[in-house]
Amino acid sequence: SMKYWPGLGWALVLLDFIIVKRDWQKDAANVQGMYGRILSRNAPFWLLIFPEGTRLTHEKIKRSQNFACQHNLPELQHVLLPRTKGFVTALTSLREKVDAVYDLTINYREGVPSLWSVASGAPCQVVLTVRRYPLSVLPAKDEKIKMWLYQRFVEKNKLLEAL
Repeated sequence: SMKYWPGLGWALVLLDFIIVKRDWQKDAANVQGMYGRILSRNAPFWLLIFPEGTRLTHEKIKRSQNFACQHNLPELQHVLLPRTKGFVTALTSLREKVDAVYDLTINYREGVPSLWSVASGAPCQVVLTVRRYPLSVLPAKDEKIKMWLYQRFVEKNKLLEAL
């Protein structure tokens, strides 16, 4: 429904944001169509993906840990287990146009700031960690890409634990 918001929604559509419903059956054609348009253009692009897919809460961490336990995956305490389908699809669809994957981890030292604290100019200490992975070091097969992404989130969890 965001794409129908006056102003903001129209900007998202005009700037080629891929708006998803978080239901792959409904989103697959839209996502693949957008990737086809990206490939047909001879223009640079950035694609930003949030594999966690949602805000971090204690309840969501518990659900993520339960899912991890049921599927023999690592149980994480500071991040959610990533949803892999979007990342795998992006990487396999756009591989010929992508040079690297950048992994960003943000740590808010005093907790995530509120909109009010940001608007009022309150200082906020942030640690931003950026890692660049050339495409040549990423696996080519879907299952291996999925496991590669899980490993990045294990590393994020360790980094946030240390911070």
